[in-house]
Amino acid sequence: MSTLKQTEKVRPLSEHGVYAYPVNRFSRDASDEDILSDYENSTNNEDSVRKYTVEEFLSCINDESFNSLDYWVRLI
Repeated sequence: MSTLKQTEKVRPLSEHGVYAYPVNRFSRDASDEDILSDYENSTNNEDSVRKYTVEEFLSCINDESFNSLDYWVRLI
C-alpha cells in the first residue's frame, strides 16, 4: 500500500467518480486512463463503462441493483 506524500492533498469523495467497467472487456488492473477513455468515447451502451457518484453507487449496492459479477469497480 502506498502512502501519500506530505505535499499531496487528499481529494474529498465528492470529487471522485465510481467507474464500473465490464470484466469481459477489461482486466482487473486496467489503467485509469483506459477506463476513462472508454467512458468518454464509448458508443457501446450494452457493454460500456458506467460512471456513478459515490452516493449513487452506494444506493445501487444497498438496493442490490448492482451486477457485481460482470463489472470491476474503480474509484477515480
